[in-house]
Amino acid sequence: MRATALVLGVTLMAALPSDGRADTAQAARFFFERGADALAAGRYGVALELMIKYAELSSSATAQYNVGRTATLAGESELAFVYYRRYLASAAPDAVLREGVERELGRLERELALVEVRVPPEARLYIDERGQGVVAEAGAGDDVQTLVVPAAPGEHRLLVEAPSFLPFEQRVRTAPGERVVVAAAGQMERRRAPFVVRLRAVPEDARPSVSLVGMDGEAVPLTAGAETSLPVGRYRLEVAGPGIEPEEREVILAEAGSSLLLTLRAAALPAGRLLVTGPVRGADVFVDGAMVGVTPLLLPEVDVGAHLVRVGEDEQSVSVEAERGTLVTFADRPQAP
Repeated sequence: MRATALVLGVTLMAALPSDGRADTAQAARFFFERGADALAAGRYGVALELMIKYAELSSSATAQYNVGRTATLAGESELAFVYYRRYLASAAPDAVLREGVERELGRLERELALVEVRVPPEARLYIDERGQGVVAEAGAGDDVQTLVVPAAPGEHRLLVEAPSFLPFEQRVRTAPGERVVVAAAGQMERRRAPFVVRLRAVPEDARPSVSLVGMDGEAVPLTAGAETSLPVGRYRLEVAGPGIEPEEREVILAEAGSSLLLTLRAAALPAGRLLVTGPVRGADVFVDGAMVGVTPLLLPEVDVGAHLVRVGEDEQSVSVEAERGTLVTFADRPQAP
């Protein structure tokens, strides 16, 4: 261990927070100085605890290096690996220290195994009931992230906990220098919660169909007013059917369950346009017995179907088509001789 210290240098470098908060800087200095004193006294376990607290208050690369170096001296190879990797991933690691850190990481990679775990977002990872420092790598998608955990050779109990999922547990056996892949995300089951949707103002003769569409595109049919147990998560609620306007909205089903009261709207009837002209301006126009205006008259929304149009004593039966215009012309009546 002391040979490692000589390779990486013997002076700890203090990097205090630059967020301008005096209390944070004071606390960081306190933990750093106490950790340096413990390190000088050879109390490596105590020094490691203090340096981790210092690093939590300072996001600098130097803080990550200090924890890695102290972990090496304390014989905590897994933690040393994590913090050295974090140091090299920082924006600008010190060029002089980089070579020594890379050499130390190479030694640790030969000594340890790496467990690559693919987990849902915000997952917590435990090995042998210990919370693990992890190194995040590129994820496989928005719903999966990849974590790399160093582990001593041997058999380990792996536990993954994530919001909205049941815990996942698996035993893994590792060998020095080996990389073990565990695709936990694809095997974890979502927790389930009750969901109920109620409909009001349902138009007469309407038969709405209700379904929830999950992120995977699979639709789950629902019965309005009935409680359904579903995996928690994000859904798209779809309501459709004859006689109603289609509805879509986002639903987030939490573990406590959820309910939704939805007011339906009757579907607008298809309509067309009706233009009525007559022999004189200002003649009264009746449609299906009701006066609707005077000639010339444009009715922009008339129900589709057959109608009786009357101007004066003349009547015509017309058929109105959806989204089309219908012209009705009334000419002068011939005078009797």
